[in-house]
Formats: sequence, structure tokens, C-alpha cells
Amino acid sequence: MTSKITISNKSELYLKFLSDLQQVAIGFNSRITVQKGVVTVDAKSFMGILALIDAKGTKLEVVAEGEDAQMALDAIGNLASQNLLKLNGEPAPFRKN
Repeated sequence: MTSKITISNKSELYLKFLSDLQQVAIGFNSRITVQKGVVTVDAKSFMGILALIDAKGTKLEVVAEGEDAQMALDAIGNLASQNLLKLNGEPAPFRKN
């Protein structure tokens, strides 16, 4: 399952979102990865998440595979909505592709 997120707020919120995303991902058994361009990282890895730090307007793709993949993507979508991010270029709710 895949979801796309466009980070469009101030960079401080982007950093908080990445930190919170890692914490949410840790709570699931599914394999969760985040891709930015050609870089793909484990969403549960703090060092991996640090590789995604960039300017606002960054497009991220979140992929979850496993028994609780749908729940993981829903939780990440809720997190994004709570952080007032724009998803797929539109305001929340979170969209799954």
C-alpha cells in the first residue's frame, strides 16, 4: 500500500512531522518505508529519517507492507492531518493511492 504526502509547511513542522512519523511507524509490525526522489529509508530508523531532511515542498511517498499496513498508513495520514500538512497537493483528509 502506498500513500503520497507533499510537505508544504514551514521547515520546523517538517522536522517535527518526520520525528513523529518515525515514532508512529515504530508502533506497527509492517515494514514502512519513506521515499524522497531516489532515496528510500526505513521509517522506523532515526538515521534514515534524518536523510529526508530538506526544504519545504518536499514530496514523500510512504509505503507499508504487512499485516497492519492499512492501519499504519491511516495513522500516518492522521498524523499528517494533525500537523496541518497538505496531502497530494490538497488539504486533508489523507489520500491513499
